[in-house]
Amino acid sequence: MNHVLVRTVISETAVAAGLPEKQVWGNPSESDNLTLKRPRLEVDILPETYTRTGRKLASARSDGRQTVKKEVYAARQEVTCHVLAEDEAWLTHFCRDFLEMLPRGINDEAGNYVKITASEATFSAPKAKRVGTAEIKILSRVDTLLLIVFTWRITTEIHKDLIKSINIKPPLWGKGADNGEEN
Repeated sequence: MNHVLVRTVISETAVAAGLPEKQVWGNPSESDNLTLKRPRLEVDILPETYTRTGRKLASARSDGRQTVKKEVYAARQEVTCHVLAEDEAWLTHFCRDFLEMLPRGINDEAGNYVKITASEATFSAPKAKRVGTAEIKILSRVDTLLLIVFTWRITTEIHKDLIKSINIKPPLWGKGADNGEEN
């Protein structure tokens, strides 16, 4: 699938949910987690999976040609969206808005429908630092890992010319007909 399409859908949804466009990152930045500004969204595209199908999807005739559209593969693309924030209330509100604004689906460049679903959400926060019974809060950083799934079809079209006319000459049987026998 076109990774630009995946990133565009995620970026537009994040901006619509209230995140600045500059805060949507293409790759996870685990090595530089402290210096990058929060809140931010890190998008990681996981490997695609394919299932060979060969289903017939549509058949149409026009101008003496038949066009058959066949599904060659059913494909699935998982994308992790790591939302990092400093405020748990903002994170909860943003994740809810992000999931509400995530489109059900779009059409790809081939005109095939791409279904978009949110599969999982995993919240995490650092463990509390304690000295005796007192809790010390140094940084209040929280994050949620969302798993977004894109499913679509890889299709092909087969074009066949139709037979436009048939000329059948019936054999002449009987007296005087040349039916291949000698009298």
